Amino acid sequence: FQKDSDFSIDLSEFTYKPKKTRESRGPWAKFYPSRGKDDCSMCYLCEKECPVKAFDAISGETNRKLCIQCMHCVTICPDKVIHISEVSRFFKKFINHWELTEDLVEKKRSKIIF
Repeated sequence: FQKDSDFSIDLSEFTYKPKKTRESRGPWAKFYPSRGKDDCSMCYLCEKECPVKAFDAISGETNRKLCIQCMHCVTICPDKVIHISEVSRFFKKFINHWELTEDLVEKKRSKIIF
């Protein structure tokens, strides 16, 4: 096999048009961690350990555009005050179904499970 040095493709007419993404719906829509009015020791572990820096320890809220829903902040909180808004029952079923271990959660780097 030899390389053809005269081969070229003109891409000047090519226009890339990315598709718009939309907010997720259904049980995943509110599947973001937050800290309520519970007692927090403000150790900032949630903020420091977030793989995408989406959790703000001071406000107790998640930046939904950045969050990959790995739930690492939930699992590492020493005070256990970070919860999943409105779907904690769903989250428990989800963990039990997928048998998520803390090791799997720590390795997660996107919204895709596996």
